[in-house]
Amino acid sequence: MIGVFGNIILDFAAEVEKYPSNDDEVAVNSLKEIPGGTGANTAVAAARLGAETTFFGTVGNDYYGRFLVESLKKDNVRPAVRISGELHTAVCIAVYDLAGDRRLMTYLGPNLDFEMTEETIALLKECSIVHISGGTPSHWNMIKQVVSKETKVSFDPGSMICRTWPEKTLEFSLDANYVFVNRNEWTLLGKEALLRAAGIVFLKMGREGGLLYENKKVLGEWKAVQAKQVDATAAGDVFDGGILYGIDEGLSLEESIRIARHASALAVSRVGAQSSIPTMDEVKEFIHDRG
Repeated sequence: MIGVFGNIILDFAAEVEKYPSNDDEVAVNSLKEIPGGTGANTAVAAARLGAETTFFGTVGNDYYGRFLVESLKKDNVRPAVRISGELHTAVCIAVYDLAGDRRLMTYLGPNLDFEMTEETIALLKECSIVHISGGTPSHWNMIKQVVSKETKVSFDPGSMICRTWPEKTLEFSLDANYVFVNRNEWTLLGKEALLRAAGIVFLKMGREGGLLYENKKVLGEWKAVQAKQVDATAAGDVFDGGILYGIDEGLSLEESIRIARHASALAVSRVGAQSSIPTMDEVKEFIHDRG
């Protein structure tokens, strides 16, 4: 079973023709409420590909929190979700233009208020791999102490975390079995420093594909699957979910990357976070259509 701990957020996705300049205003062409959050997106991506998945996180005791939990259930993700009675469910205002570029403004709220329960501990011990994407350094270490020695740990810190806790993020990355970063995070943590990681590092470079590192050497590379970019909101999370699915299924890294990069390409061609995530049938059809 795959366990995913991290951010669960309601995305308000707004489309504009162009971004406003300072003190200016533009009309919003469309506005949608879409389940999101890096951790929840990754959990849903793995589940839609066919993996048994549990999500660990925190939401507020409000309509949006209940909506997000029910959305996980509909995607066959087991929600090990704590309800915070004090904080509003996390919200991200995601604005994207007609070129597919985006701007994100996020209130993390209860995502920073995670607490362990007996149920959480029991479920974490069942996981063959635990992916962390959100929370705080104390949360990461709490989880690492709970999981069994056989459990693999995967880590995708994200830019906000890399900027907030650069040293602790690097320290945790160096001990993880799998680390996922984009070029901005790669720079924030220090390129040479990150190459000392004990596990495998996935450097995601968007439209340019990516590189795979192990033992300070390039283990492999992949090309991005070309697709018309509409919204790249969850592309990296979907890639992570594809890799986690492959690892959990015992697939080779090459086959896991093949699934991940095609799933990610489908995601960028659609609007929103979880609304853009494809199923395994869609990925297979996409691969077949491309020969």
